[in-house]
Amino acid sequence: KSKSLLKVIKRHNAFINSNIPVDYFGKINNYNFQNMNKEFSATSFDELFFMPYLYLLKRNWKLYEIDNVESGSLKKGDFIHRVFEIFGNLNGWDINRKTKEKGKILLYEIINTEKKKLDRNYLPIIDELLFSKPTIWELILEEELSFYPTLMHYKSELEFGTDNPNSIPFLSLFHPEIGEIKFKGKIDRIDNSKDNKNIIIQDYKTGDIVWGDLSQNMSRQL
Repeated sequence: KSKSLLKVIKRHNAFINSNIPVDYFGKINNYNFQNMNKEFSATSFDELFFMPYLYLLKRNWKLYEIDNVESGSLKKGDFIHRVFEIFGNLNGWDINRKTKEKGKILLYEIINTEKKKLDRNYLPIIDELLFSKPTIWELILEEELSFYPTLMHYKSELEFGTDNPNSIPFLSLFHPEIGEIKFKGKIDRIDNSKDNKNIIIQDYKTGDIVWGDLSQNMSRQL
C-alpha cells in the first residue's frame, strides 16, 4: 500500500476509539444501514479488523489505487506458493519421503521452469532463495522428512467457498449478533496418515508472523 493511503487509513482508524471532529469531516444525517457482506477471505477479514477504512474503500466501494506498486516480497511469496502447489500435485512430497534425491530433482525442475515465466526484474528476488547452502528449498525438504515421515500428501491449494467446481463448502461460523459468517479461501496443503486419524493442515508464510495469544496484533487467519 502507498504511504499516503496508509496515512489516511491510520488517521481514520485513530478516530474509531474517539469522537470524530464533525466540523472538519461533516456528518450524514439521513442514512440507511444495509446488510453487510458476511463472506470473508482471511485477507479481507484482516483488513476489516485492522484497517476498516481500507475495507470500506476496497471491498464495499470498489475503489483501488491506480498507481499501485507491485511488492517484491509478495512476488516471492506467490512464487513459493506456486512451486509448492505444482510440487504437491505431482506427488512431490510423497516422492521426497520415499527417495529424497528424486524429490529434490523434481523440486528444482519446477523452480527452474517457473523462473522462466517471471519478469526478469523479479529474478534477483527469487534467486535469493538459492543463495544459502543448503538452500531454503532443501531445508524444507529435510524438515519434511523429520516432521512427517509417515504421512501422505492429500491436496495442495484446496479451495473452499469459491465458485471452483472442485471447491469444498464455506467454513460457516455463527455470531450471536450478526448471524452466520462465511469464510472462503485456499488451504495451502493437507497431509494425512493412512488411517486418516492424523491430519496436518499447513499455511505457508513468507512474511513477518505475529505469534502468541489471540491478541489484536495476531493475524485473524491464524
